[in-house]
Amino acid sequence: MQTQPLVSIIIPTYNRAHLIGETLDSVLAQTYTNWECIIVDDGSTDNTAQVVGDYVKHDARFQYHKRPEDRPRGGNAARNYGFELSKGDYIQWFDSDDLMDADLLNMKINALQVQPDCNFCLSKMQAFYLKDGKKEIIRTTRIEYNNLFEDFVAGKISVGTPAVLWRKSFLNIQTKLFDEKILQSQDLEFHSRMFFLSTKAIVLKRPLIKFRVSGNSISKDFIDNEANYLESFIEVRRSISNLDPKNKAINKSIVKAALALLRKCLDSKKYQCSDKLMKFIFSVNINKDFTFIIKLHRIRIAY
Repeated sequence: MQTQPLVSIIIPTYNRAHLIGETLDSVLAQTYTNWECIIVDDGSTDNTAQVVGDYVKHDARFQYHKRPEDRPRGGNAARNYGFELSKGDYIQWFDSDDLMDADLLNMKINALQVQPDCNFCLSKMQAFYLKDGKKEIIRTTRIEYNNLFEDFVAGKISVGTPAVLWRKSFLNIQTKLFDEKILQSQDLEFHSRMFFLSTKAIVLKRPLIKFRVSGNSISKDFIDNEANYLESFIEVRRSISNLDPKNKAINKSIVKAALALLRKCLDSKKYQCSDKLMKFIFSVNINKDFTFIIKLHRIRIAY
């Protein structure tokens, strides 16, 4: 009988004591049983340690760790630290308020074992919120693509961190995993690099993750925390452009994202933010797309 490879499930968490139990229950419900679950606490001030400790006490496959003091705060450092602790052949990063379908690991492991030339497996996710104590599904993500790298950057497909099961052998050869310096768009930056390096993926059309809808948005974070988030926004988009500087489709997607944020900054009268975005927009190489350039100049004149 073939031995089941070990899967490392890595879950960063911060003050989710009221939610993480349901997440860990969905891990326990997996039909694939050879896993370790590494929970990395990013400095919680609630009773997360007690809640997770109960799971650790009753099932040795669970581990509870605190982010080392010498690592920066944030989910990226917690994800990387969990990876460093992991012993699995496959890596499944997950979020501490999301839920796994019982067949998530089983279906993805089987798919990757059948196709050894693929480095990762994607699946759809479903957004939900609670209404009268019941989960209401409001949308299902799209993951079918023509060009994985370009379609992801353009927002034509949606790939959240929990949506991917990775071969650890592929991740081991990367010079960097999650960038611990950036404050937003961590998923975008990380997945863009990975999808640029390895474009062949297995796609499972069945939704295997449910994620909670939050009232917050990236654009709201910018408006409320301009100084902290703008540099990360620009740095992430610039690094993506640098992966393939002559790719017109990628650069146009980057400019469009910056224009969308520019409009929100102008509406909120954040003019210093707007100035920096305008400079960034005109620094992006859009390969002599004259029609698009004319549109940009019209925007600058209006600005």
